[in-house]
Order: sequence, then structure tokens, then C-alpha cells
Amino acid sequence: MSNADNSVWPQLPIELWEEIVSLCAGSDLITLCKISKTFNSLTIRTFYREIDLQNPKQTIGCCRTLRRNSSAALSVRKFQMQLGSVPYYGFSAFYDTLQSALKAAVNIDTLHLHGLDEIPADCYFPNLRTFVCSVPYTSTTTAFLQHHSNIETLYLQSGQFYPHVISKIHLPYLVSFMGPSQVLSALIIGPSVHDALIGWQQDAGAGHFNTTLRALAPSSSSIERLGSSLVFWHPRLLPVIAHFFPNLLSLRLHAEAFDPDALNDGVEAGLAEMRQLRRLILSHPHSPPLTEEICDRDMKMLISWSSICPSLNSCHFPSGTTWLRIDSVVWVPTTFDFVVSDWWYKTVLFGSLDDILAESTWIQSAPCAVTMDDKRGLLVGIQRQLATSTGVAKPGL
Repeated sequence: MSNADNSVWPQLPIELWEEIVSLCAGSDLITLCKISKTFNSLTIRTFYREIDLQNPKQTIGCCRTLRRNSSAALSVRKFQMQLGSVPYYGFSAFYDTLQSALKAAVNIDTLHLHGLDEIPADCYFPNLRTFVCSVPYTSTTTAFLQHHSNIETLYLQSGQFYPHVISKIHLPYLVSFMGPSQVLSALIIGPSVHDALIGWQQDAGAGHFNTTLRALAPSSSSIERLGSSLVFWHPRLLPVIAHFFPNLLSLRLHAEAFDPDALNDGVEAGLAEMRQLRRLILSHPHSPPLTEEICDRDMKMLISWSSICPSLNSCHFPSGTTWLRIDSVVWVPTTFDFVVSDWWYKTVLFGSLDDILAESTWIQSAPCAVTMDDKRGLLVGIQRQLATSTGVAKPGL
């Protein structure tokens, strides 16, 4: 190794050595650190570039190294920490060690913090681009975000939130956001947001929707995907979304409770303004057992919605059914479920969709679809093929 240190090392660019070392397994990196002074600093940079800590013991050991080894600390680009349920953060020594390590790792560009009661104070990362945390939102969180205006991806996953600590936060380069509506309302962003997932407070109404979504308005021409989570479906939500973002490509609306009539009215009112929407997901955590009546209702709503929004080609209902558009008039359920497949079989073969089949250019152009029975059989086969490719069958009743 000493000969390699003296002869081969100077002949190769440092970038090439870094690439070679980066391909080594973790155990090999440790060996290189121990047996070669020349490779030690290079290996340290590779070994500590991405840190993923899964328990308090790992966290303490790693943070002590970062605190006393500046080369290791300055090498860190991604720092991810996931603590268990035991509140080790309650011990001041633990918190102080973590804080001093993060202060030393100033080159971090991706930071994931989970399991703490608060973001370590007075930490600044000039290159920070991605920040993900499930830490309770406090005044420290606001201060941290205000000092990191270069953030491009911001995911705030904590269920604990204190609205009174919110103040304006400038994030002009934000590209992706996930978090509570109260935080989004306080953001001053630029024109670069591509996707957002918003969690609404339980009493959110039309006024809240307007205030929050107006904060996203500077990115109205760039945002393509929007998600929303609320407790009770509100018929004004989709119309407000459509008003601010008529060019959305994908929209996901999650609610703990849906009223079918309010759902249909709200969706129809919103879709009238959506010019490019391709995918609509209406999700519910506890879908009821599927019945033929539910399938009939979903198809009826879908036919109406697709006539209002011709660009729509995929739709998921709170019932759990998913539908795919195969041409301008034909929708097929892709849910792999006995009830759905049986309902579809009877609906098609009993002639309920014959008028639609007669209008379908895709069905009409199929060489095997000569008679109406051929067309019905083709549509049944398409559903079976799509359902088989999308999941595991649910047991029938």
C-alpha cells in the first residue's frame, strides 16, 4: 500500500479516486481508513457523506465523531435521524451532543429529523435544499425556516402544531411542499413549485381555502400535482382549487368522511374550470364493502365528470374503485375485486353499455369486434386484463 501511496496516487485525479472509493462497501471503507493515511481523509469524506441514524446509540456515537473530527463533519451532505419512542432527547447531554454535531456539519444539503421534541437551535446550513421533519412545529421551526431561504423541498409531518408561532417565511426556490395549511399560508414563494400536499385543520372552510391557496398562486403556471387532506369533505374545496390552478394535471383529495351528494356537486363545480386534469384521486381511509349499487353510482358520476372535463383519463373513488379511460367515451374499472368484476360482466353483457360501445372509436376499430356480442366480450376481457395487472383480488362476499 505504501508503494501505491507514493506512485499511483499522484498519477490519478482526486475526483477519480473519490469515484473509486465511493463504490466500496462500508466494511472496506473502514479498512481503508485504518491501513492507509493517504486514503484516510478521502475515505472519511465518502463514509460520512450520507448518514442514516436509526436509534439513539448510533446517533450519539456518530455525533461524537462529527464533533471531534472536522473532516468528517464537513463531509456530511445528507443527515437522516429516526429515533425510537423513548424520549432520549429529554436528556440535555444527548441534545447538546446532537446540536454541536449539526453545527459542525455546515455542508448538509439534505436534513431529515424525526423523533425530537424540537429542532436543534442555532444550526445553519447554507446549502440546505431538502428539509423533512416530524418535529413539533414551534417558534424554533419558524426561525429555522426563516434562516434557510434556499430550501427547495419542505416536508413537515408532525401532528403537533402551534399556530401562534407562525410568521412570514421566504422560500423563493421552493419546488415541493408537504405540511399544514397554516404553514403554507405563511410562505412567500416563487414560481417554481411543482407539487404540494396540504393538510387542513378540522374547521377549514372556503375562507381558509382561499387564503392558503393564494399563497401558492405565484406557482400557478408550474404546479402540476396537488394533494389535500381534510377531515370532512367540503364542496367548496375543489372549486377554489380549480380557480387558482386550472392547469393541474393530477389532483388528490383525501377526507375521513364523504357525503355522496356533496361530493358530486363539489366535483362537478370544480371540474368545469379544470382544463388539463388527467388524474383525480378521491381517497377515504375506510372504504365500505363494495356493492353493485356503489359501482352503478360511481360509473354514473364518472360519465358526468368526464363530459365536463374531457382531459380526465383516470379516477379513483372513495369507494375504492379505480377507473381508466380507454377512449373518449369508454371507462373501465381496474379494481381487482369479485364484486366489481361480476357487476361489470353483467352490466356489459346485459347491454347496458351498448350505446357507449357504438360510439367508441377504439372498440369500433378493433378487428375482432364485428358483432355487438364481440364488442361486449372485448370490453369484458379488457376489464379482466386491467384488473389482473393492478393488484391482488379482494375476497367476494
